[in-house]
Amino acid sequence: MENTSGAKLKQLLPYLALVVTVLATGFGGMFVRWANAPGIVTVFYRTAVSSILVAPFFVSDLHKNKISLKSLIPFLPIAFLGGLLIALDQAAWASALLITKMANTTYLNSLAPLWVALFALVFFKEKLRWIFWLGLTFALGGSLLILGIDLINNPTLGNGDLLGLLSSFFYGGYFIVTQIGRRSLNTLTYTWLATLSCAICLGLVNLLFHQPIFGYPLESYLFFFGAAIVSQVIGYFSMGYALGHLPATIVSPTMLAKPITVAVFAFILFGESLTVWELIGGALVLAGIFLINKNGLKLTREKQSDQPAA
Repeated sequence: MENTSGAKLKQLLPYLALVVTVLATGFGGMFVRWANAPGIVTVFYRTAVSSILVAPFFVSDLHKNKISLKSLIPFLPIAFLGGLLIALDQAAWASALLITKMANTTYLNSLAPLWVALFALVFFKEKLRWIFWLGLTFALGGSLLILGIDLINNPTLGNGDLLGLLSSFFYGGYFIVTQIGRRSLNTLTYTWLATLSCAICLGLVNLLFHQPIFGYPLESYLFFFGAAIVSQVIGYFSMGYALGHLPATIVSPTMLAKPITVAVFAFILFGESLTVWELIGGALVLAGIFLINKNGLKLTREKQSDQPAA
């Protein structure tokens, strides 16, 4: 009985990690707004501070598992690529947040599952059953319904919307690369390396666009630190854990729940309105996520046999 309970708990943990990921990363937009600084500066501090805070745990993990830095060299390119992709995603997403509606930006960013599913189908040869495609149709349909109504009311695509759409390609790429990277590296190692490379890339982007790194009020730095703890350490390490046990075709569609949390947070904290169409679209998204995760139980068992322990 205990073994059965333990096995069920182990199978449930990646899904719990997904819930934590959705909530923690969904709160990221709040920190960008609150920080009162350029978006790419906020996400730079978010990743840089996270890298510094987690560095001792990374070193301790290497020592505990008797892993040398030299042995990690073959895996650095995949971790660097993951960091580069999330840096491009975060730069586009955070910049969009400051010039368009928070919910719109997040919905556009969350089109990533479509690119992930197509990539997995063509290159990974994953067997995606009809119920997966039905769930994805529901989830993406709900997102597009919300965006479509907004476009009817505001029939132009602004720069913020285009940046949000562009970020979805980079975000989808991150899911794919992380799934590959987690085949060889555990959660802590891969996520820390990717976060460090992301911070370096974002630092270079800030230099390129002459964004000031220093000189902000204390309140801004407190929000930078909060973003690092909540959205980066908790959010992305939870996502890294989930991607080590579940395929990207389950993780990325589940992230479509993030815009719902963002819309709710924005409604409560910033007074951004919630329409009937947004509520209907949100319900479709949740229905789609339910179908995808229900279908994913079989894939989970298959995936667990190939992944390293977290």
